[in-house]
Amino acid sequence: MKAKELTIDTPVYYTIDRDKILTRRPSSILHEATKVTIKFNDYYKKVFTCAPDDSIAIEECNYSSKDKLYLDKDEALKHQAVLRQEHIDACRRNVDQALKNYEEAVDKYFQKPLSMPCSVEFYEKHCKK
Repeated sequence: MKAKELTIDTPVYYTIDRDKILTRRPSSILHEATKVTIKFNDYYKKVFTCAPDDSIAIEECNYSSKDKLYLDKDEALKHQAVLRQEHIDACRRNVDQALKNYEEAVDKYFQKPLSMPCSVEFYEKHCKK
């Protein structure tokens, strides 16, 4: 769906994360020649804008990370798929790093004899470098 086709009765895809997609109905829509403004009367009073032919609206705010409002179901599903794949990729990187850390620890400590106790003064003078 394009922004120019949006009405008050049209549910939009308001919150998208890896586990869910939540829809809402806008509280007001202002159609202008070059811009569509979509407002929600919730706690945050969010306002989104986009061009009439766009299917994704960007939040109007002063923050560095702006939320997106998806007007098209397929776009919302694509975004959720991207979020899920990014999470899977991050988990894989974490597993790879954990395996690397494990291998380094085994290489360093598995057959290494335990340390002989020595005084702090001796250690700082002769061993610490």
